[in-house]
Amino acid sequence: MTTFALVHGAWHSGACWEPTAALLRDAGHVVVAPDLPCEDTAAGLEAYSTTVLDALAEHPSDDLVVVGHSLGGLTIPLVAAARPVRELVFLCALVPLPGASVAEDLMVLEDTFAPGWPALASHQIAHDGDGSTWPADAAIEAFYHDCPPALAAAAAAMLRLQTWTPSTDKCPLLAYPDVPSRAIVCTDDRVLAAAACARHAVERLDATVIELGGGHSPMLAQPEVLVDALTRTL
Repeated sequence: MTTFALVHGAWHSGACWEPTAALLRDAGHVVVAPDLPCEDTAAGLEAYSTTVLDALAEHPSDDLVVVGHSLGGLTIPLVAAARPVRELVFLCALVPLPGASVAEDLMVLEDTFAPGWPALASHQIAHDGDGSTWPADAAIEAFYHDCPPALAAAAAAMLRLQTWTPSTDKCPLLAYPDVPSRAIVCTDDRVLAAAACARHAVERLDATVIELGGGHSPMLAQPEVLVDALTRTL
């Protein structure tokens, strides 16, 4: 029995994992999928990782796989630096650079985002002070275009305000934890470029790469395929 910590990306909540989490639980695994404090302007990467670690407090097993989706990729190495972890999985995810913020990193990594992302991102609704939200139709186009319509609509309705403290917060690690890593990328991702995500994971973590079809949210669009990818090395 493996414990899976499923770490959501920007604007989302732990509920976005439910189709995948249900399949993992049905297979006998333990799953935690906490809500990160994405609406809190004071919450940076340390607060995000503490949220995951607190959710794992009742599950001390070393047989732990930590999966980070999208912006969640910034959080999962901090979890592995704080407690024993069997594997890190970067799912359509950013791979942080120790000592740098992702905002600084992206100024150098010009090909990280999918070609159509700037046009999609322009539909975000900026909020006074910090952060943004998404209108439902634009969110579906960006994140859920390959999901069943009813599921896509429900997922878009659950999106939250995302503040940008985690993006400007420098990764507090001096080096990556010595943990095996995998990157799962999706070839029709409209947010992050699959080739860039794969390359960054290989160059920075010596990760193995699994390529799937489909868009940015395989945990919703193709949970059976994702669960197969997550469990094939167990």
